[in-house]
Amino acid sequence: MAYMNLLVAISCSDADVKVMSQAAVLSQALGAKLTAIHVNDPHAGKVHAMMDTIPRHEEDDIRKHLDNLGFDALASSINIISAEGQHYPEVIAKAAADYDMLIIGHRRKSKMMASLTDSTDERVADLAHNCVMLVPLD
Repeated sequence: MAYMNLLVAISCSDADVKVMSQAAVLSQALGAKLTAIHVNDPHAGKVHAMMDTIPRHEEDDIRKHLDNLGFDALASSINIISAEGQHYPEVIAKAAADYDMLIIGHRRKSKMMASLTDSTDERVADLAHNCVMLVPLD
């Protein structure tokens, strides 16, 4: 199978450096088109009483974020999907169906936590119907 369309899930945090580095290398090596997806919580950007507001990241914000991480060439050319949903794994897995491979960061849990619940990236991998590349963040 040729991997010509890659989707990379980003969190708009500093952890994106590792994920984007791997995605950029793979994209260049395969000559593949790279698209980034970020999922906003439905309450992002809305003011809540007595709570900090969760930031909302739109396409321009994501491009600035990638530029700030040092991916200035990619920041101007990459396709961006700014999605919204309460269940991140479902939103990402559904979007990934249109791509040959999904690239997502993986943060290891302690043995006790891992026995109780899957991480977001593990749930995405369970739901996705295509190849998933997990990039270790630890």
